[in-house]
Amino acid sequence: MFAKKTKGLCFRYLRTETQKMAAAKAAVVLPRPVTFVIGNAKKLEEVKAIIGNSIPFKSLKLDLPELQGDPEDISKEKARLAALQVNGPVLVEDTCLCFNALKGLPGPYIKWFLEKLGHEGLNDLLMAYEDKSAYALSAFSFSLGPGAEPLTFLGKTPGKIVPARGPTDFGWDPVFQPDGYDQTYAEMAKEEKNKISHRCKKLVIDWISASDLEQGVKKENPDAYKAAWKLLKGADGILVPGGFGNRGVEGKMLAAKYARENRVPYLGICLGMQLAVIEFARTVLGLPDANSTELDPNTKNPCVIFMPEGSKTHMGGTMRLGSRRTYFQAKDSKSAKLYEPDIPIRPKSQNKCWTAN
Repeated sequence: MFAKKTKGLCFRYLRTETQKMAAAKAAVVLPRPVTFVIGNAKKLEEVKAIIGNSIPFKSLKLDLPELQGDPEDISKEKARLAALQVNGPVLVEDTCLCFNALKGLPGPYIKWFLEKLGHEGLNDLLMAYEDKSAYALSAFSFSLGPGAEPLTFLGKTPGKIVPARGPTDFGWDPVFQPDGYDQTYAEMAKEEKNKISHRCKKLVIDWISASDLEQGVKKENPDAYKAAWKLLKGADGILVPGGFGNRGVEGKMLAAKYARENRVPYLGICLGMQLAVIEFARTVLGLPDANSTELDPNTKNPCVIFMPEGSKTHMGGTMRLGSRRTYFQAKDSKSAKLYEPDIPIRPKSQNKCWTAN
């Protein structure tokens, strides 16, 4: 679903300088190291070379059922099952080799096709077709633990199927030649393969300073402005995290607008979600002064409001946790109708602001 570019998944994070310093201390908080469920030593070696020490993980071989379906669905279900067995955060990976002439097959079943047919047999599958094009696809799914919905990242490398060349000790690498190269995966040096492989591409994360997307920077530092927008427009998905204060919010709204207008997957967390709401109100609903009361207490069109019991002066450690009885002021609104007859609602939250209905 993150297939805007064939480069694979690249999340572009936007953050202010303050958030950069905080992220240096703790970008992701995990209850314990991630268990990477894998039984292939060669695959483990390759993944370690790609991600280095960026994620604390340990490897474990588990007997998971062989599933059928689309690669993404298979990967997610394996993550759910693995999280139950490990009782903690897990990472699973499924690798596919997909022939375009065969509508994506063998796909996730390449392991069994290779065992039964061998490298020559994989070529024979395409003997009747002029189209020898294919793509290597890798699906990583991460789950924080039992009951948590897995996040899936897809990486894709286009290429073609060729007679086997190179060492034959790593799966189907000898028959896959990526586009733009005259060597198969098996013939490439490990470092070169890791730069372009389907497994590497989905692990790329680029950070963008939100302020660099704003018009003021275009005049003051045009190179930074151009570089920020180039990264954003090359993204397959955009994540805007939370934050405090006014710095960078216009840039984050520009990112939300770009994602909405260009149908790029967008995930707004806390302030990131609030700014997406404000951007929509301003651009689509025709409310140019729409804002959050946190950012502009005097706004005439508050889309996001402070929770009454929240602190308006302290930043950090003030978010409300747990459920909250909530009523709708506009009982004929779409949101209220969606919840009928279960009003008041009791949403669980970890926040300081609410989106006005």
